[in-house]
Amino acid sequence: MDSYFHKFIKFITSRLFILAFGFFIIFFILGVHLFKLQIIEGEYHQSKVNTNVLRELPISAPRGTIYDRYGKPLAVNKFAMSIKLDPSIDVDNRDEVLLNLIKLLEKNNEKMIDELPLSSEKPFEFQTTDNEELRWKEEVFGKERSKLTKEQLAMKGDDFFQELRNFFGIDPALSDKDARKVLSLRYSLHQKRYRKYQPITVATDIKDKTIAELEENYDKYPGFYIDIEAVRYYPEGELVSHIIGYTGKITQEQYESLKDQGYNQDDVVGRIGIEKEMELYLRGKEGTTSVEVDPLGQRKEVHKVENPIPGGKVFLTLDLGLQKKVEEILVNKLTDIILSRIEKSPTKSEPPIYIQDLLAGMVSTNTISTEEILKAPSNTKQKAIADRLKNKIKNMKDEGKSEVELAKQALIEMIKTREISSKNMIGVMVEQNVITADEDFKKNLERGNISPIEIMKERIKNGEISPHELGLDPSTGSAVVVDVHSGEVLSLVSYPSYDNNKFINGINYEYYKKLQGDPTIPMFPRATQGRMAPGSTFKMVTAIAGLEEGAITPTERINDRGIYTDAGLPYARCWIYNSYHVGHGLTDLNRALEVSCNYFFYETSYRMARANGKNGIEQNGLNVLRKYASKFGLDRKTGIELDEYEPKLSDRDVIRSAIGQGTHNFAPIHLARYIATLANGGTLYNLHIVDSVKTFEGTPIMKKEPEVLEQSEFDPKHLQAIYKGMHEVTAGNEGTVRNIFKDFPIKVAGKTGTAQEQLSRGEHAWFVGFAPYDDPQIAVVVAIPFGYSSNYPAEVFRDIVGEYFGINKEYDKASMDNLLH
Repeated sequence: MDSYFHKFIKFITSRLFILAFGFFIIFFILGVHLFKLQIIEGEYHQSKVNTNVLRELPISAPRGTIYDRYGKPLAVNKFAMSIKLDPSIDVDNRDEVLLNLIKLLEKNNEKMIDELPLSSEKPFEFQTTDNEELRWKEEVFGKERSKLTKEQLAMKGDDFFQELRNFFGIDPALSDKDARKVLSLRYSLHQKRYRKYQPITVATDIKDKTIAELEENYDKYPGFYIDIEAVRYYPEGELVSHIIGYTGKITQEQYESLKDQGYNQDDVVGRIGIEKEMELYLRGKEGTTSVEVDPLGQRKEVHKVENPIPGGKVFLTLDLGLQKKVEEILVNKLTDIILSRIEKSPTKSEPPIYIQDLLAGMVSTNTISTEEILKAPSNTKQKAIADRLKNKIKNMKDEGKSEVELAKQALIEMIKTREISSKNMIGVMVEQNVITADEDFKKNLERGNISPIEIMKERIKNGEISPHELGLDPSTGSAVVVDVHSGEVLSLVSYPSYDNNKFINGINYEYYKKLQGDPTIPMFPRATQGRMAPGSTFKMVTAIAGLEEGAITPTERINDRGIYTDAGLPYARCWIYNSYHVGHGLTDLNRALEVSCNYFFYETSYRMARANGKNGIEQNGLNVLRKYASKFGLDRKTGIELDEYEPKLSDRDVIRSAIGQGTHNFAPIHLARYIATLANGGTLYNLHIVDSVKTFEGTPIMKKEPEVLEQSEFDPKHLQAIYKGMHEVTAGNEGTVRNIFKDFPIKVAGKTGTAQEQLSRGEHAWFVGFAPYDDPQIAVVVAIPFGYSSNYPAEVFRDIVGEYFGINKEYDKASMDNLLH
């Protein structure tokens, strides 16, 4: 018995028993725990796994709307189905999920919102401002701007792309092309990193087919969902894009100025134009919604909604109907000038345009795409040209240019030297859908039955090819119409323009690249920033200065001898002497304006310079001119709610400055305020294009009233003398544009002006004036860079005045205003 007992004791104290017993206890505990979890508490835990998470998500407030003076929409919202991504849904294979969604969008021809400012294909290039590029580098390299190395500061797009791949940890197995696509969404997610539950919009205005595929395969796209979203839309597009601007992701500079107003670094704001200027009025108040979301991010049920408050309604002083007509008149005139120069007899003032000039110009503006030629498929005219271009650029110096840039340069040279025929280039235009062509047209083109130059003339005349697409002089212009008694801007045209709809929800970089490579600079707002020497349009400033200072009288006559010698070398000349080697003879102020006599104003400025010349003759004369130019606002911005050039009255030559041929430069908007101030007798207004703001419900919250900056008490007799001279410009026996206004039923006052900037190109052409002559209502300024003759802007001026006062309309303008106010 004892032996059994000892054996038992020995067994249970053996290491093997203890180890086995330990395992038994462990498995017993695990079994009990599993029984509890799976059997007793199984339903509870299963419900926990399947339970949807309740999340509070923001609801973007619809942006406020923008209207013209009569309530016609210029910037509105349209509701569209969008794909959004909830960044709070964590997945292990993030890049794979993003690429799945991208491929779905590509398959269904949807446009993904791409806010990554690198070109979409190799070679990768920065497509943003220098400042934004530096901000990028600060973020990626984790350094302040001042601590970035020279290599980092100088890093080009391709190298920076590789840095981004590393920064975001993109799967090395992905091709650069796919990695670039994924980077776009990863960058957007990165921008939202401080607002975990703030979704990002991936694509808007998506098709039903895409919605169905996404909803049927949520497990393949965790975190993505469908939502309804207000999307910005500009009904008039190019017509008012320089005025309205567009919205986009907030820049660092904007964030710094707006963060105290509750803005976040990923907010969408107005980037330029009225969208930017009126941002605080247009921005609404964000709402919230409580939503049940399953583990894949799919929304199941909405529990609570706090509706957003839409932004306000902004009304402009702009007359949309007038704006359309002003642009049409300007573009038609540019078209007429181009057509008049095609194959005309050579003259010094306006040289002829040949077919090679037309085709080369269209390549320069990217209307004929060199990039498309290089990518053209076989059996096309483009492919044959592409092969020749590739051979050509092998021997060209790189100079840091891309293949496309080199090919573009080579193509222009080959067109001009006729290495590529005009007929083949017309064929390229057909293949690229630059011009329409039916089968008969194509056959006649191949057989040589129709002339390339006649084809071009016909397509230019019918508007299929626009002036700016040709890139020849003149291909740009601007016009401003201002109410002389209030400073309201009624029309503000800058041509060419761009489609701001292509900048909604992220910039269309292919379109942006085309604009940036266009020598006519479509995104440049010429009306407010296109500065040029004023030429003879400045003479009214010299006239009022001379009259008010007593240097001349309204009836005094000065003998124009052609060459002005009193001020010393180099001698200044009157324009008539340069043309005919004679002077205008005895000339008073009226006639000096009528015939634009330079000599008269040389003498006027010289007399002012000599009087009380405490600071030296030259400086004193310039000070007097500055004093009076300032009374017309020519030394400061106009106050318009848009970015504008700030003029500076700095010159060194009082004689040439007196006729607008010094170093003064003004944009059309500045001359418009100058002429408005002259027309109303000396009241200098701040110009404005914003009229009022109302809440979404219609409650007025802001109304702009005329703002008088200065009231000059000019002698009425002096003003009348200047008015009469300006009227004689259009109606006098020697008026420089009398033939243009010969049968015009409205009396007007105006002044021509030209200024030479480049000897190899035509003179800049101006016409400024007001109407009616007896009771001024509007001031109009027209500028045509490299326009050769001021007759052309004078014709535009005439037609704008005719349009405003109803000569070319079925309704009376004044009655229309009364009806709508």
